[in-house]
Amino acid sequence: LSVWHNNEWADDSYNDIDLPVLEDSIKIQLEKLVDSFISSSTIKTVSYYMLEFKNDLEYQWIMGFKNCGDDAFNTVSFTEYIEGMIQLNRQEIEVIMDAPKMYMKKIDPSRRSLARLQYFHSIEPRKLANQIVSVREDISNEMIVDLGCIKLEHIEAVRYSHIRVKDGDAEAERLKKLTRLGSPGGSTPYRERSYYDFAILLTNVALNVIKGELVADGNDIGIKYIDDILKDVEKLEQNYIDKLGLTGVNNVRVPNFVLSEMYYRGLKY
Repeated sequence: LSVWHNNEWADDSYNDIDLPVLEDSIKIQLEKLVDSFISSSTIKTVSYYMLEFKNDLEYQWIMGFKNCGDDAFNTVSFTEYIEGMIQLNRQEIEVIMDAPKMYMKKIDPSRRSLARLQYFHSIEPRKLANQIVSVREDISNEMIVDLGCIKLEHIEAVRYSHIRVKDGDAEAERLKKLTRLGSPGGSTPYRERSYYDFAILLTNVALNVIKGELVADGNDIGIKYIDDILKDVEKLEQNYIDKLGLTGVNNVRVPNFVLSEMYYRGLKY
């Protein structure tokens, strides 16, 4: 990048860079991925609140609605999901459970194993839909703010790589800058994890786009170069993955590691 001058990053110059223009097909793909990501994060967050406040029946109901799960929004849109919920009237759920201990004392010991408590619990789908929409708006606003941190990660990757080449790894680590800070106003419970998951999603999309262009150009050397870097990065980033609690993520790639390592190698070699 031409905006690195005198070992300093010129932020104003960065804003003048012509960003790549994405093809419409990629924009459509990203739109679907982002919608699915935000929708899944919304249900996950609402579920967290329900379990936290012991609303177990509401939790079970929304998780069962349209077979909601981690991959639910790959097959159904959020609009279809929420409209279907709004159109429902009050739902009565029959609950059969073990009788509380205080009642068991009143029951003949020989019949206690058969004792059950039965009642009906009312679910208000429209109220749940309103709660879901409200949480989705909160998560969307958080993601809009956090997108700026992805730009900061790009800036830091370049700055860090230049220092690493010039002064070595130890000095680069010592001068490493934060790209995110906690929100003083509070956040939804999965904001930090969602940020990294979303950054990983965008990084993988970007890598796939670049590799697709290399394939179209018949650039086998370029493809191998990227694949080799990614294999190395998977080893280098393991400590970071453990530190961030991202071990369970499929195809995990910590974006700042990928960016820094690729830029560093471009400068050094």
